[in-house]
Amino acid sequence: MNETFEFPEGLLGFEDLRELTLTPLDLPFNATFYELQSPRGEVGFLAIDPFKLVPEYSVHIEATIQDKLSVESSEDVILLTLVTLKQSLETSTTNLKAPLLLNLKSKKALQYIQKDPTLSVKHPLKGDA
Repeated sequence: MNETFEFPEGLLGFEDLRELTLTPLDLPFNATFYELQSPRGEVGFLAIDPFKLVPEYSVHIEATIQDKLSVESSEDVILLTLVTLKQSLETSTTNLKAPLLLNLKSKKALQYIQKDPTLSVKHPLKGDA
């Protein structure tokens, strides 16, 4: 599944980056990883399915956000979080505060900053980060 998504608002710190291609990665780690890459390959990100790390993780998507993404059904949307790589995957972190919402149908996506103060921008992927 190599799917290209439009990010009309860009990403935090990358506001001019409006298009990314999502590619699943097969890594020997108990999680689902994806690569997000710009069209010319000059910028790339590693993302993860946060529900594999934190089963109780939840995101309340406001109606205005659903409208921006043209969401017809919750089953059309996948949620990923960006990973910050450190020395190893075991010490790397992910940002649960600002997940990526990707509509598989409309191919629209955005980074959604949650208001929940308990969510971490540096949640460990595994062990102590």
